[in-house]
Amino acid sequence: MFLVYSPYSYSRDVYGQTGNAAASGLSWTMAGVLPEQAGLRVSDIIYRYRTQKDVNADMLVYVQNENAVAPGYVFRSVDDWSGIPGNTINKLVPVGLLPLEVWGSGSIQVDGEGQVLDPLVVYNYQYDPCFDPQSSPSCPGYVPEYAPEPIDPLQYVKDPLEDELILAELEKKPPEENEEDEEDSRRMQAMLMQMERLETMLGGVNAKLVTAEAQIQYEELLSLNFIPTTYTRQLKGGSYEDSIKYADTEIPTNKRATRVGLAQELLHQEMVNSQYER
Repeated sequence: MFLVYSPYSYSRDVYGQTGNAAASGLSWTMAGVLPEQAGLRVSDIIYRYRTQKDVNADMLVYVQNENAVAPGYVFRSVDDWSGIPGNTINKLVPVGLLPLEVWGSGSIQVDGEGQVLDPLVVYNYQYDPCFDPQSSPSCPGYVPEYAPEPIDPLQYVKDPLEDELILAELEKKPPEENEEDEEDSRRMQAMLMQMERLETMLGGVNAKLVTAEAQIQYEELLSLNFIPTTYTRQLKGGSYEDSIKYADTEIPTNKRATRVGLAQELLHQEMVNSQYER
């Protein structure tokens, strides 16, 4: 593989040629053959091989690449060797600057009798290094990536002594007390004293009411706990003996029940035997 760079400007096209894609056999994948370069286009294909065949045998040789984005082939060249002896062929086939994305797997296919030996397939290509302007700062249209400036947290810290509202409050002087303020203060103190006296008086009345109510409840509970002695009576203790006693006797055998049981057993045996006499 070789590359040819333009000496004039970085943005001019770069031309190159791959190595032998068929070096390992008659089929190959394009991964690793063409460089993965944005904007790369294949201009033409050069191939060479020799055939070994009988002069009178029919033989067709196809050099081809599948289309990677649609059915069919993106490139296919056919050589007809029918009726001629084996030989070596060299060809250059222009393909019209087809983009990298359409080039699928390549192969050399033989139809008929004969062999393909010493195959060589190379691809000529070109690309613009500045196809993507962001690939290099030297490309026209390159836009530098935005890098935000570092934030200094101290720039958001403000000295309270520089705040105008706080300074205005600090500069205010405390108001001076006048005669009207003193009069209002005396009235407030007098009102508080009257309220304290009223609370004391009402507290005494409430205490008396609570005491009287508690006395009534105590008397009611005491009356509930009082039980007259006539309501209680002691029962005589002791044990009570059985008044009726039965003598031990032996229960006689029921002969009638025995005969009935034997008769049923005989009837059952006759029914069982009758099933085997049929």
